[in-house]
Amino acid sequence: MAQLIETAEQHVALHLGTLTAQNFALACALERRDRLLAEAQARIDALEAELAASKPSAPDRADATAVPAESAP
Repeated sequence: MAQLIETAEQHVALHLGTLTAQNFALACALERRDRLLAEAQARIDALEAELAASKPSAPDRADATAVPAESAP
């Protein structure tokens, strides 16, 4: 009976070690994913700011689309 208990304890310890390693690997993967998502979001924000800065303001757009008076019929 003692041998059976010792074998069961070893099995549980081995399984616990496996689960601990898997938990650590998952935590590392989630941390990496979160870092990559934050980097991607920062890049998106930078691109959106760059795009907004490159768009002409409303009066500039009106000037750009206005028909010059001398070319009007």
